[in-house]
Amino acid sequence: MGASVAVVQSGDQAKEASSKSLIVNFAVFSSAATSVRLCLFTRADLDAGRTTAELELDPILNRTGDVWHAMLEVEDAELMYGYRMSGPNQEKGGEGEGGGDASSSSSSPPGHRFDETVVLLDPYATSIIGRSKFGELGPEGLDYGGQALGLARTWPQAACGLPFAAGDGSSSDGGEAAPFDWEGDRPLKIPMSDLVIYEMHVRGFTAHPSAGFRSETEGEEVSSSSSSSSSSSSSSSSSSSSSSSSSSSSSTSTTPLRGTYAALTEKLDYISSLGVNAIELLPVHEFNELEYYAILPGSDGQESNAIRLNYWGYSTVGFFAPMARFSSSAAASSSKAKSGSSAGRAVIREFKEMVKACHARGIEVILDVVFNHTAEGNEKGPSLSFR
Repeated sequence: MGASVAVVQSGDQAKEASSKSLIVNFAVFSSAATSVRLCLFTRADLDAGRTTAELELDPILNRTGDVWHAMLEVEDAELMYGYRMSGPNQEKGGEGEGGGDASSSSSSPPGHRFDETVVLLDPYATSIIGRSKFGELGPEGLDYGGQALGLARTWPQAACGLPFAAGDGSSSDGGEAAPFDWEGDRPLKIPMSDLVIYEMHVRGFTAHPSAGFRSETEGEEVSSSSSSSSSSSSSSSSSSSSSSSSSSSSSTSTTPLRGTYAALTEKLDYISSLGVNAIELLPVHEFNELEYYAILPGSDGQESNAIRLNYWGYSTVGFFAPMARFSSSAAASSSKAKSGSSAGRAVIREFKEMVKACHARGIEVILDVVFNHTAEGNEKGPSLSFR
């Protein structure tokens, strides 16, 4: 399946582009790369472990200093992207998959491990799209590391979501988006000495059925009465909803998934009732929970508690992308045709709505971040985006 894109080299050409198209400026820093290819994906091709289209960047036209760049007119806003980078590779020490040559490899400082067979993520991507459900393995039957991209079912290929010039995906069907309305919201800047901090894990906080949210195997529609009864406290708007549900047990409402930003948002009145004025979220940056995947001895691996996962998330894949599988929106998009970049924008919006709702209740949001290592680990780890 071909990607509908056109290279735009100048500002004048960008002005002439169709108003229905998305103009995207791609840029990535690399001081050692000898060549760069911009890779585009449709959702179907990403799931199949192959690129949809690849654009070789011209080192004269598409490089300024150590920044490789290209401006594209994209008609399909669901497309996703990544990069193939060629250059020296100290492990291979010459011409080959790394894309370097012997002279550049020997004269370069040690540590370069370029590999053009790998499609890398943008380190500055604001959304990373791959598996939509927490703990779910990648597609079966792919020749990972061979004909198919990705390392294994535990490390299937992921891609970066396109930014949206107008906003971050407000429409539910992935159509035209309006900017997110923060309504003047700003960080509360509560003095450190006055903070009452509740440290929480986004998934763990509402993972238990007693929280009143649906599981990933249940439908989006649940009884309003059961949903309202699970709330510890409610606002005036939700109270009126509860009263209407009591008159009809068959009425339904869309309920967030357990362990998501949306579910946490619905529990903020409860958090506030505890006297808490700050929540410290354990890692919510994109990470791979399957990094240490293993079936526990004596189990069949079919139940969620029968496998070992990276639950805590101290193994960052993207510092600027909210963890997609902590989002109700990401799971919902997996069953829809438009589940590419718009799915990533929906994750961003759900995260922003959570932060905005916290601030409206006088609750600061603090992020727990680890900077001394990433999911790439040591020299034996996978190359994902940072090296």
